[in-house]
Amino acid sequence: MRTLQIKSLGKILANKKTIESKLRIKLEIKNNSLFIKGDELDEYVAEKIIDALEMGFSINIALLLLEEDYMLETINIRQNSNKNPKLTRARIIGKRRKTLDTIEQITGCHIVLHDNIIGVIGYSEDIRGVLQAILSLIKGAKWANAYAYLERLQGYKQPFVLKLKKAAKGKE
Repeated sequence: MRTLQIKSLGKILANKKTIESKLRIKLEIKNNSLFIKGDELDEYVAEKIIDALEMGFSINIALLLLEEDYMLETINIRQNSNKNPKLTRARIIGKRRKTLDTIEQITGCHIVLHDNIIGVIGYSEDIRGVLQAILSLIKGAKWANAYAYLERLQGYKQPFVLKLKKAAKGKE
């Protein structure tokens, strides 16, 4: 049996039956503690799914962790940067979430920023590249360099286009 300390129970309570049926486990909630009872592997996967839900992923994306090839990784901004965390978060999110959306589109991974922690769910072979690109952005690398790195890893034949020319023409 595993015990987790939960900050917000809302998403977990709303998806409790789904998690229990998909993983064949039993969830018990007392105060801010969550008790997971079941097979050891199922308990581990349930813990990862609950971590993903607490971080802000939707239940559908969190349930991708049931598949063998998917995994959840996190990056703590404060541990990887000496700069103002608020500015670093803004740099990673980008204008209207453009940076995160571009990284998601190139790699197929799902990214959430919660407080000073970045969560990434994706195929295990793609996660390494996404983490490296995000770390380089945290340290101050140019966005284009991070995107180019991810495109090389993905083996794109055509360069990724941000469609900035259309937006510029519309303003003239």
